[in-house]
Amino acid sequence: MSLIMSNLHALDAWAIPKRCFIPPENPPRAFLRASQFPDPRFGVLFDKDLKSAAICVKERGLSVLSKAKKPAWIAGGAIRSIIANDGSTDLDCYFSDIGDVEETKNYILSKNCLKAKIIVDDLYLISFETSIGKIDLIKKTYSNSIECIKEFDFTVCCFAVDTNNYVAWHREALEHIKSRKLVINHITCPFSTMLRLQKYVKKGYCMDLENSNKLAWAIKENNWNNTLNKLAKRGSIDSSA
Repeated sequence: MSLIMSNLHALDAWAIPKRCFIPPENPPRAFLRASQFPDPRFGVLFDKDLKSAAICVKERGLSVLSKAKKPAWIAGGAIRSIIANDGSTDLDCYFSDIGDVEETKNYILSKNCLKAKIIVDDLYLISFETSIGKIDLIKKTYSNSIECIKEFDFTVCCFAVDTNNYVAWHREALEHIKSRKLVINHITCPFSTMLRLQKYVKKGYCMDLENSNKLAWAIKENNWNNTLNKLAKRGSIDSSA
């Protein structure tokens, strides 16, 4: 696995070609020292498409999280969707403390942010219907954005932008988006990954034999009935089918 984390402000100033330069809102901060990264393979490479997506995400949902003043990040398919320009998707917001999830929910409701209305509030997430689309506050917490995206199933979804303007991503994610290639990053629930595979195939992505075998073996090794029961409880499938 090869992940990258960099500061958006710093990248605006130093890592983007002049023709793509956008002045940062505040004076750029220095990059984190290598010793501060959880993985020495992190670098400062930055693609203009990812930069544009990060700014777009910041303008959409991240501004709400920043105003709530809780450490958080938006990660996953929303960033991929902006880069690929293949339709909008839900904004998935992650936190490092479960208390911050509830406080952010209360802030959004009290301030009537984006005309938000709760449509789901269960063990897994709090989902809002808003003026910019659906925003989900995920209740599973992670120590940081990097640990979060390490658990995402496909590399094309391994992106995160946090409220401190740091961007984390898988080193090969941009290449895989542009080539419409589905590569397994991590499998937590094989059957759920298989369902998501169908969604990406409809978007024009394909999976090679090596990654197909990885998914097939993960499904075989997993307890099939337990997987089906878990997905049925979450509403991912119809248990009566």
